[in-house]
Amino acid sequence: MATVTRMCPKTRKGCGRRFKVSAQSRREFCEECRPPRLKAGAIRGERPPGDELPGGGELESAVRNELARADRLETWRGAAAARIARECDTATGSQVSSLIRQLEAAMVAALDGVPPEPDFVDEIAARRASRTA
Repeated sequence: MATVTRMCPKTRKGCGRRFKVSAQSRREFCEECRPPRLKAGAIRGERPPGDELPGGGELESAVRNELARADRLETWRGAAAARIARECDTATGSQVSSLIRQLEAAMVAALDGVPPEPDFVDEIAARRASRTA
């Protein structure tokens, strides 16, 4: 493998050191002058692991309210759905669509057997049934 000798461009600090790198390397600076490396995810604006939103995000709050209304928040399926919702609030990019699919499946399992909230069609049917009875 071929090597190349390069000069560090930070001449303002008086460096100007020569260093050897492979011919395919894009490295510009010597080891002492290289810029600090960013941690993974810092460029994309991701949150570091364990950095949850205070009080939960929008989706987690909505899921918790829905589960509490159905009295299913304290079940293990309800807890799993709330956890997935918390992950959705902090996820980025393609992670979100995958987590949303998982959340939909978890909510169906958690709310299994809970009757849906009555809507205006149910009210009309009830009024019609009361008139005919």
